[in-house]
Amino acid sequence: VAVSVTNGGALALDAISATSLGVDTSAGNGAVTQNAPVVVTGTTAVNAGSGAITLNNAGNDFSNAAGNSFTGGAINLRDTNALTITTLANGANQPVTVVAGGALTLPGAVTTTADITLSSGATLTMPGTLSGNNISLTGTAGMTLGADVTAAGNLSLTTTNTAVNQTAGKITAGGA
Repeated sequence: VAVSVTNGGALALDAISATSLGVDTSAGNGAVTQNAPVVVTGTTAVNAGSGAITLNNAGNDFSNAAGNSFTGGAINLRDTNALTITTLANGANQPVTVVAGGALTLPGAVTTTADITLSSGATLTMPGTLSGNNISLTGTAGMTLGADVTAAGNLSLTTTNTAVNQTAGKITAGGA
């Protein structure tokens, strides 16, 4: 069943099992949080305006198909399996955290003056530019950086006994 919710303020989701999920709190810039896992077999679109999106329950399972979209202030997402995000639009000076138990596919550039944390339970492949304060990247099966990575603060690259490959771009870190 498709689930669509529009709310003028903050919204806390309870357990959801759906073929698609649409959440829109942008009219009131309401935060979107959760009390239980969200499982969606099709696309998920969350628009919180400038409100925070915190969907970081370890039981979440968003579809790995293209079309998942998250627009908000600070964005904090977790998926138990692979995750493909077509649109990831965070607010100015707002952190981004995305953790996928499997492969993590992002739309391209992730830019903020706040912190960025991206973690993949497979190979983390970054096709676009990353720019933020402190940047932490984890790919348990390796990492491929295909564009500029600029950390005004600290940069952490973590893999599990596998290579970090840089195919293009430059890496810049300002932290000690």
